Amino acid sequence: MKDIFEVAMSKKIFHANTLNIEENPKEGFYPYVVRSARNNGIRGFIQEQEVYLNPGNTLSFAMDTFSVFYQETPYFTGNKIKVLIPKFGMTRWSALFIAVCCQKAFKTFTWGMNATHQDVENFKIPLPVIQDQITYEYMEHFIKALEKQHIERVKALWDQRLKAYEDTIRV
Repeated sequence: MKDIFEVAMSKKIFHANTLNIEENPKEGFYPYVVRSARNNGIRGFIQEQEVYLNPGNTLSFAMDTFSVFYQETPYFTGNKIKVLIPKFGMTRWSALFIAVCCQKAFKTFTWGMNATHQDVENFKIPLPVIQDQITYEYMEHFIKALEKQHIERVKALWDQRLKAYEDTIRV
């Protein structure tokens, strides 16, 4: 992990029981990332001093649930969250690919096991390589292809539903 990411501590830990957490984003509010395995780890949105924001275009890593998510925008964190800052030109697509690889690699761990900072730094994740070089371009193309397939399936489903609706109206 430490070869491609700086494993950083959150700039400030915010405890949920002391916060006003909004369910939906509002002007001046930022995502509040916690150890949840759902909703990209986002519990809600909070308004705090921006100096404590963690950078966007990073991965959030929950130390005891082993949840890894791509955080596109700056965010605040709760307890036991590491911020994985890329040492390469990470794009949204390579980040999504790497996050899934991390999730699969951490699958053998169970909730509550807890990992140390050094454990995270030394953890190995399987990534595609060509001639001993990580192929970020492959990751991007792969995720873009998956997104395209998903969009095509959704479009086909909605076209089918629209046709069924139109057929119902004509009857």
